[in-house]
Amino acid sequence: MDHTCDLIPPFRNVYILVFLIFILMASIFEALAPSFQVAFSLMSYSLEGTDSLLPSRRRSLFTLATSMIMFFSRAFNVAPLIPICKSMLNERTMDPFLHLVQDTKLQAVKDCSAETYGSPEDDNNALKSLSAVELTQSQSRESMASTIMNNIRDLPDVTFHIFLQRISYIV
Repeated sequence: MDHTCDLIPPFRNVYILVFLIFILMASIFEALAPSFQVAFSLMSYSLEGTDSLLPSRRRSLFTLATSMIMFFSRAFNVAPLIPICKSMLNERTMDPFLHLVQDTKLQAVKDCSAETYGSPEDDNNALKSLSAVELTQSQSRESMASTIMNNIRDLPDVTFHIFLQRISYIV
Protein backbone atom coordinates (compact mmCIF):
# COMPACT_ATOMS: atom_id res chain seq x y z
CA MET A 1 0.00 0.00 0.00
CA ASP A 2 1.45 3.37 -1.07
CA HIS A 3 1.04 6.15 1.50
CA THR A 4 2.89 8.87 -0.38
CA CYS A 5 -0.35 10.70 -1.14
CA ASP A 6 -1.14 10.77 2.60
CA LEU A 7 2.18 12.54 3.25
CA ILE A 8 1.57 15.37 0.78
CA PRO A 9 -0.76 17.51 2.96
CA PRO A 10 1.59 17.54 6.01
CA PHE A 11 4.62 18.34 3.83
CA ARG A 12 2.66 21.06 2.08
CA ASN A 13 1.69 22.58 5.45
CA VAL A 14 5.29 22.46 6.70
CA TYR A 15 6.49 24.05 3.45
CA ILE A 16 3.88 26.82 3.72
CA LEU A 17 4.83 27.45 7.35
CA VAL A 18 8.56 27.63 6.54
CA PHE A 19 7.84 29.82 3.51
CA LEU A 20 5.79 32.23 5.67
CA ILE A 21 8.60 32.42 8.22
CA PHE A 22 11.12 33.30 5.51
CA ILE A 23 8.79 35.89 4.00
CA LEU A 24 8.28 37.49 7.40
CA MET A 25 12.00 37.50 8.18
CA ALA A 26 12.93 38.82 4.74
CA SER A 27 10.40 41.61 4.90
CA ILE A 28 11.66 42.75 8.29
CA PHE A 29 15.29 42.68 7.17
CA GLU A 30 14.34 44.40 3.92
CA ALA A 31 12.49 47.12 5.84
CA LEU A 32 15.17 47.60 8.50
CA ALA A 33 17.91 49.29 6.48
CA PRO A 34 15.75 51.60 4.34
CA SER A 35 13.76 52.73 7.39
CA PHE A 36 16.84 53.90 9.24
CA GLN A 37 18.45 55.25 6.05
CA VAL A 38 15.51 57.56 5.40
CA ALA A 39 15.55 58.82 8.99
CA PHE A 40 19.34 59.38 8.97
CA SER A 41 19.13 61.20 5.62
CA LEU A 42 16.36 63.47 6.89
CA MET A 43 18.36 64.22 10.03
CA SER A 44 21.48 65.07 8.03
CA TYR A 45 19.48 67.26 5.68
CA SER A 46 17.89 69.12 8.60
CA LEU A 47 21.25 69.86 10.23
CA GLU A 48 23.22 70.82 7.11
CA GLY A 49 21.88 74.36 7.01
CA THR A 50 20.73 74.24 3.42
CA ASP A 51 19.09 77.34 1.98
CA SER A 52 16.31 75.31 0.38
CA LEU A 53 14.39 74.95 3.67
CA LEU A 54 13.45 77.61 6.17
CA PRO A 55 14.91 77.08 9.66
CA SER A 56 11.47 76.30 11.12
CA ARG A 57 11.02 73.52 8.55
CA ARG A 58 14.52 72.17 9.26
CA ARG A 59 13.76 72.11 13.02
CA SER A 60 10.55 70.18 12.30
CA LEU A 61 12.48 67.82 10.05
CA PHE A 62 15.08 67.23 12.78
CA THR A 63 12.33 66.44 15.29
CA LEU A 64 10.62 64.13 12.80
CA ALA A 65 13.84 62.32 11.82
CA THR A 66 14.96 61.80 15.41
CA SER A 67 11.49 60.56 16.34
CA MET A 68 11.54 58.18 13.38
CA ILE A 69 14.83 56.69 14.58
CA MET A 70 13.25 56.22 17.99
CA PHE A 71 10.13 54.59 16.51
CA PHE A 72 12.17 52.29 14.24
CA SER A 73 14.40 51.40 17.19
CA ARG A 74 11.35 50.29 19.10
CA ALA A 75 9.89 48.43 16.10
CA PHE A 76 13.12 46.61 15.25
CA ASN A 77 14.15 45.95 18.86
CA VAL A 78 17.18 48.26 18.91
CA ALA A 79 16.46 49.54 22.42
CA PRO A 80 19.87 51.22 23.06
CA LEU A 81 19.04 53.90 20.46
CA ILE A 82 15.89 55.06 22.26
CA PRO A 83 17.61 56.93 25.14
CA ILE A 84 20.14 58.37 22.69
CA CYS A 85 17.31 59.82 20.57
CA LYS A 86 15.43 61.04 23.62
CA SER A 87 18.51 62.96 24.74
CA MET A 88 18.70 64.61 21.32
CA LEU A 89 15.10 65.82 21.61
CA ASN A 90 15.32 68.08 24.62
CA GLU A 91 13.53 71.32 25.41
CA ARG A 92 16.15 73.35 23.51
CA THR A 93 16.07 71.27 20.31
CA MET A 94 12.50 69.92 20.12
CA ASP A 95 10.14 71.68 17.75
CA PRO A 96 7.59 73.48 19.95
CA PHE A 97 4.90 72.82 17.34
CA LEU A 98 5.39 69.05 17.64
CA HIS A 99 4.86 66.88 20.69
CA LEU A 100 6.28 63.42 21.30
CA VAL A 101 3.57 61.34 22.97
CA GLN A 102 4.91 58.54 25.19
CA ASP A 103 7.84 58.05 22.81
CA THR A 104 5.52 56.33 20.34
CA LYS A 105 3.78 59.08 18.39
CA LEU A 106 4.62 62.54 17.07
CA GLN A 107 1.69 64.92 17.20
CA ALA A 108 1.14 68.49 16.03
CA VAL A 109 0.55 70.90 18.90
CA LYS A 110 -2.56 73.00 18.60
CA ASP A 111 -2.37 76.59 19.83
CA CYS A 112 1.31 76.28 20.66
CA SER A 113 1.88 79.93 21.51
CA ALA A 114 1.36 83.42 20.24
CA GLU A 115 4.17 82.66 17.81
CA THR A 116 3.19 81.63 14.27
CA TYR A 117 4.90 78.65 12.68
CA GLY A 118 7.33 79.82 10.02
CA SER A 119 7.21 83.48 11.05
CA PRO A 120 10.47 85.46 11.16
CA GLU A 121 10.45 85.14 14.97
CA ASP A 122 9.88 81.38 14.73
CA ASP A 123 12.68 81.05 12.17
CA ASN A 124 15.05 82.90 14.54
CA ASN A 125 14.04 80.56 17.36
CA ALA A 126 14.47 77.58 15.03
CA LEU A 127 18.03 78.69 14.20
CA LYS A 128 18.78 78.82 17.94
CA SER A 129 17.21 75.40 18.34
CA LEU A 130 19.23 73.89 15.48
CA SER A 131 22.45 75.44 16.76
CA ALA A 132 21.74 73.84 20.16
CA VAL A 133 21.97 70.40 18.55
CA GLU A 134 25.38 69.08 19.50
CA LEU A 135 25.81 65.52 18.37
CA THR A 136 28.03 63.51 20.68
CA GLN A 137 30.01 60.50 19.52
CA SER A 138 27.17 58.16 20.55
CA GLN A 139 24.71 60.29 18.56
CA SER A 140 26.71 60.20 15.34
CA ARG A 141 25.28 58.38 12.36
CA GLU A 142 28.18 55.91 12.41
CA SER A 143 27.76 55.11 16.09
CA MET A 144 24.01 54.64 15.72
CA ALA A 145 24.54 52.38 12.69
CA SER A 146 27.00 50.32 14.73
CA THR A 147 24.45 50.05 17.54
CA ILE A 148 21.85 48.84 15.03
CA MET A 149 24.24 46.22 13.65
CA ASN A 150 25.11 44.99 17.15
CA ASN A 151 21.45 44.63 18.07
CA ILE A 152 19.97 42.97 14.99
CA ARG A 153 21.72 39.72 15.84
CA ASP A 154 18.77 39.02 18.12
CA LEU A 155 16.17 39.96 15.52
CA PRO A 156 15.50 36.49 14.07
CA ASP A 157 14.62 35.14 17.53
CA VAL A 158 12.31 38.08 18.16
CA THR A 159 10.82 37.73 14.69
CA PHE A 160 10.21 34.05 15.23
CA HIS A 161 8.62 34.75 18.63
CA ILE A 162 6.31 37.38 17.11
CA PHE A 163 5.47 35.00 14.29
CA LEU A 164 4.59 32.28 16.81
CA GLN A 165 2.35 34.73 18.68
CA ARG A 166 0.56 35.66 15.47
CA ILE A 167 0.19 32.09 14.29
CA SER A 168 -1.26 31.06 17.67
CA TYR A 169 -4.21 33.38 17.03
CA ILE A 170 -4.87 31.69 13.70
CA VAL A 171 -4.59 28.11 14.95
